[in-house]
Amino acid sequence: MSFLGSVARLGGQLVRPHDIALHRSRERARQLDARVGGGPGVLEATVERVVRLGFEVRVDLRADTGERFAAQLTRAEADALALEAGDTVFAHTVALVNPAEAEPALAI
Repeated sequence: MSFLGSVARLGGQLVRPHDIALHRSRERARQLDARVGGGPGVLEATVERVVRLGFEVRVDLRADTGERFAAQLTRAEADALALEAGDTVFAHTVALVNPAEAEPALAI
């Protein structure tokens, strides 16, 4: 077992926040998502909150399906997108988590 940290369940698949890419364009997100394959596809999402944490930025999102998840971007990526609460973005995965690795490190 290994510790994965925070994961989101998108379209029934586990995804780490730093493995989620955000785009303003649905078409661009679709093009890049096609390269990954096997992911949940492109999700339309609304930005709920943007939190700057040093060189990283956490973006709390709500998918059009109602799912809540977070994406972790570099400051440069977030600045390029100029994200604000209420904005619509298109999310896709750049890597997926193996569910067998997502078991908790400690049993309680």
